[in-house]
Amino acid sequence: MAKKLIALVLGIMMLMTVAVSGIAEEKSDLHIADDVTLRFFFDLDLAANVPGMQNYNDSDAYKWLEEQTGIHIEWIHPASGTSREAFNLLFASDDMPDLIYNSIPNGFVYPSGHDMAIADGVYANLKDYEDLMPNYMAIVNSNEILKRESVTDEGNRWCFFYIYKDGRGPNFGPTIRKDFLDKVGMDLPETYDDWHEVLTAFKEQLGIEIPLYVNKDTFMWYSEFAAGYGVTKDWSLNTEGKVIYGPCEDGYGEYLDMMQQWYKEGLIDQSFSVHDGRWPENDLLLNDKVGAFPVYTSWTGHDYYAKQGATNPDFNLVGTKIPVKEGGEAHYRMPDMLTNTYCIAVNAQSKHLEEAIKWMDAQYSEEVAFVMNYGVTEGKEDGSYYFDDNGPHWGGLITNNPDGLTQGQARQRYTTNNAPYEDYNRVMGTWTDIQRETQARLMESDYSAYISDSITMTEAEQEEFSDIMGDITTYATEFTVNYVMGNASQTFDEFRAQLKSMNIDRAIELKQAAVDRFNAR
Repeated sequence: MAKKLIALVLGIMMLMTVAVSGIAEEKSDLHIADDVTLRFFFDLDLAANVPGMQNYNDSDAYKWLEEQTGIHIEWIHPASGTSREAFNLLFASDDMPDLIYNSIPNGFVYPSGHDMAIADGVYANLKDYEDLMPNYMAIVNSNEILKRESVTDEGNRWCFFYIYKDGRGPNFGPTIRKDFLDKVGMDLPETYDDWHEVLTAFKEQLGIEIPLYVNKDTFMWYSEFAAGYGVTKDWSLNTEGKVIYGPCEDGYGEYLDMMQQWYKEGLIDQSFSVHDGRWPENDLLLNDKVGAFPVYTSWTGHDYYAKQGATNPDFNLVGTKIPVKEGGEAHYRMPDMLTNTYCIAVNAQSKHLEEAIKWMDAQYSEEVAFVMNYGVTEGKEDGSYYFDDNGPHWGGLITNNPDGLTQGQARQRYTTNNAPYEDYNRVMGTWTDIQRETQARLMESDYSAYISDSITMTEAEQEEFSDIMGDITTYATEFTVNYVMGNASQTFDEFRAQLKSMNIDRAIELKQAAVDRFNAR
């Protein structure tokens, strides 16, 4: 395998040499068109995240892709905090970009659903253009799960999904300061009782301001601290495989009681209700004000936060298991994935519709996928990639950047943040033992309660569901926050009764129908 990849890269290097020298008159095999500019809405604020970058045209990988394809991209990167609004405004515009970033779990989706985006003439139905996308279709057709997840119930192909070449395990979950644990002489917590003891010790013995960071609804990203009660902040499956809405369940009330107790005891952030972030601000993290919080696996250990400016030289972050009751289990966490949350739709009215499809498809070819994952400069110490007997790896430009860029920043500068056809080994290949152990602890819980992001509803169902859940979601969030803070005007049973009166049972029926259709694809 490694020899094949080496041969592939040598071929890519020859292509790059020809492009740079200008001595060859023949165009690259990847060439699509001349003098074509595609506009691409993409939720990534590079100017704010990476020094020296304004957009992805400053990435080595996309510079190379433009040389090879002849396609120039005008990137539209909304500023941080404005992306959702900017996305929604696209559909009221007479100047829709050619390519549109979508993300189902993050709410970047056409309001009436994927099928209606096609019916309304907004998104192209890629099913009609499969002959223009041979690389993508070869990958999708090679896997039964991808076949099912890449289309709607009606069989429409509404976007290019970002795909993991060999799949990807969980890389986000609860973490805790190991150096703090060592100071109080305690082991990694596993049960809720363990966590209570540890957080109490952090507060009372070390004076930690925020023993456990939670965000505005206390649930973090994947309901990490509620999963052991058999619930999430919204939708999941019960042990019988049936759809449940978390706030209607007994376990939700148990979770709220625990969080209320922890809040009263000062074990969770007393300002949690105003925090939008999945993890704490750097001012809190870097100055020993937080004891535990959810974050990416690749940020555990010492080095990541040391580069960010951690003031404590002993800073050491490690992952924990998903918390559970004594003798209990958790069936919800960040899932193993074949697809990323990114999916790119093509504007059905684009003047360059075919060029846009071909440009996206090119990124699923072996040649382009390699560059998107590993960049264009070979060298173990001073390149973006190198080879050994186990295949390709990121080089020193990314793992030990001479300009002080973090690994996350350098991967965007020299490769891509997320490649359309991603070799996740590029990330895991840089992991330390601590990071591998962090993922292993997450994987001790399963994700059988997770509902696929690829379920779809009909237009009528989506409209009815949205009408019901609009008020319910707001009400449930407000009640949750007030209950944890001890300010709720209702008991939990009264809250659940109110959900019933707001027609939550009908919303559950609609969600169940969508899950059933997905399972039958």
